[in-house]
Amino acid sequence: MRLKLRLRDISAIDTRYRYLDGSSHDLRVEGRWKLANNAQFRTYYEIQFNDRNDRTTATTFTSFSPLRQRIRADYTFNIKQGWEGRIAGEYRISDYPDANIETGGVEIKRKDDRMRALLEATKPINRDTSTTLSYTYTDNSSNIDRYTYQRNVLMANINYSF
Repeated sequence: MRLKLRLRDISAIDTRYRYLDGSSHDLRVEGRWKLANNAQFRTYYEIQFNDRNDRTTATTFTSFSPLRQRIRADYTFNIKQGWEGRIAGEYRISDYPDANIETGGVEIKRKDDRMRALLEATKPINRDTSTTLSYTYTDNSSNIDRYTYQRNVLMANINYSF
């Protein structure tokens, strides 16, 4: 069992991103288990508190200060010939306590639900280098249409540790 607390004070160097200035605090409770054949299972629950400056114009307001809750599980296992596989799933809820004010004065409190799935395979090349192939699918639903999306990401990496 593992407990993690992360406190962040955020200050943008570029003035275009000042609306993201503020703080973000995460609290995570995590469990890890070693299984047969060097497989591992990990799961966690995380809650994140955000207090950002948000974005205000003469006629609009956009909140960047959600309360987020996330649950994730991943399973790592040996495949064949030195390859290691990983399967992960995640569900996240983001509640924005302050209502966005759209052009025209319409107020709406944003709420997002995000699901993410990951498939990954890694193979060591030598002591310092490995290669990873991964596929990530993300489905974000929001009550504000412009924040609803689906994303597919396929990546191939060469990792070098020094």
